[in-house]
Amino acid sequence: MISERRRYGFTLLEFIIVVMIVGVLAAIATPNFRKARMQARRPTLGFAVGGAMDAMNFRENIEQGYLPLPSAITTEGIYNEYYFDTGMKEGEEAKQLFYPTYTAAVSRNPLTGELENYISVGLNSNLEVTEFKRRKLNLVVVLDISGSMGSQFNQYYYGGQSPRAGEQQKIASNRSMLEIAGENIINMLAHLNEDDNFGLVLFDDSVQVPFKLSKADDNYKNRLRNYIKGLQPRGSTNMELGIKEGIKQYASFKNEQKGDYENRIIFLTDAMPNTGSINSEDLMGLAAAAAKNRIHTTFIGIGLAFNSDLINRVATISGANYYSVQSAEEFRERLDENFNYMVCPLVYNLSLRLESTGYQIEKVYGSPDSSAATGELMKVSSLFPSPTNEEGETRGGLILLRLKKTGHTGDLKLVVNYEMNDGYPCSAETKVAFEGAEAEYYENTGIRKGILLARYAELMQGWICSERRAGGEMYSRHREVWENESVKLVASAENRKLIQTFKSYMLGEIQQINDQTLNREITLIDRILGNSGFIAQFKEEYERSQANL
Repeated sequence: MISERRRYGFTLLEFIIVVMIVGVLAAIATPNFRKARMQARRPTLGFAVGGAMDAMNFRENIEQGYLPLPSAITTEGIYNEYYFDTGMKEGEEAKQLFYPTYTAAVSRNPLTGELENYISVGLNSNLEVTEFKRRKLNLVVVLDISGSMGSQFNQYYYGGQSPRAGEQQKIASNRSMLEIAGENIINMLAHLNEDDNFGLVLFDDSVQVPFKLSKADDNYKNRLRNYIKGLQPRGSTNMELGIKEGIKQYASFKNEQKGDYENRIIFLTDAMPNTGSINSEDLMGLAAAAAKNRIHTTFIGIGLAFNSDLINRVATISGANYYSVQSAEEFRERLDENFNYMVCPLVYNLSLRLESTGYQIEKVYGSPDSSAATGELMKVSSLFPSPTNEEGETRGGLILLRLKKTGHTGDLKLVVNYEMNDGYPCSAETKVAFEGAEAEYYENTGIRKGILLARYAELMQGWICSERRAGGEMYSRHREVWENESVKLVASAENRKLIQTFKSYMLGEIQQINDQTLNREITLIDRILGNSGFIAQFKEEYERSQANL
């Protein structure tokens, strides 16, 4: 009998040993299993909204002790700096090139105390990273070589202020924005394939075309490199001439402009036009007209003095995007690491209609077309491919809708329509169960992060506008001409109180979301709060400047 038990059972000691071995194996295998599962779940790219792709001009101005323009921070810009859980459920995979998912939240506003209802739109794709290949490219670079491009990244060309004493400079003192822009154009040539075409347009107060749109073979690239190295800043800034000439290159170009080719203009400037047309609607109207002929535009704003008031209007143009760069490193990231994504929008004219008897769209965050949103409709002009991280989150992969309750039912139907880059129309509809609760809840960290950053962007815009209104005509010169002037960083007592309250809220949300990268915003808030005082401190300086006119 003892022999039979030994044959079919375990002693207590054997059982304990087996349990210990299983535990060790599980501890070893679980992280790898999780990693493998995540990789299997999201071996894809996601999407990000076009328009502003960062908020770096906003950040750098504050870090250098200047008050940014309110247009320097947008929700889409700051969203594109972070990764988001887009709401894909466990085991779910994107079924199409563009595959939206939806999550809901009820959140209490830390400044008003009111409960607010939200839905997020997750921008997913079944496009695998290893299989992504951009279309053949007809690329024209339009480069600003005006006098202001001879200054450093951390300096204002106008305004008479210097960077804070003792601040570490990002670039050597003898390195101008034009030099570094030229170097990065040269580096960008490495991303051009044998089927791609390239042209170069230069502008100051005049315009010239040293290299017409032509096949980018090795000989052509070598001549480009040698030429770009010799460029020197000169003259004033006529952006109108540069934009017109860049578009004109396609009119005379005999190669294919449809089918497999993507047509793109990369416009590099510090956005301070002072000759020709300086009307933003005229300038951006040229880019909008070109987009109708499938000629799309990327604007890269260079330096602290970059005037986001002008370029921000490009955001609603189909296929357009813009970046701000404040260092040589950021230039490399834009024109090197993200080049193929930057030049290749894949989804156009996205619209989302909300059908509900209980809710309507009150505001849209994360889209440059948010001003076009109505109570029932949201519009987005372009979506660009965007990387995902190891957790399967997508950089900039979120649009946020704040909903207004109009009835008693929470039943929602979301109808989405869009076009692929070949013009093929697509549509889909989804029912979302949504009931506005009497207490906070968040379906995932993605929507929670989106709400936090939307509130942050609104707070920052409100602070900047408030200080500039208080400054009155002291800050008005750049409104008359597009030459942006430096304004010292300042926060009134009232704004400091609001910002301090929000800081406490943000610190708590960072813990809940568990994303330590958000602490960069806390650092920026501390920089603002470290500048006390009010507009009166600038009175003497302003009066002195007026006396010198």
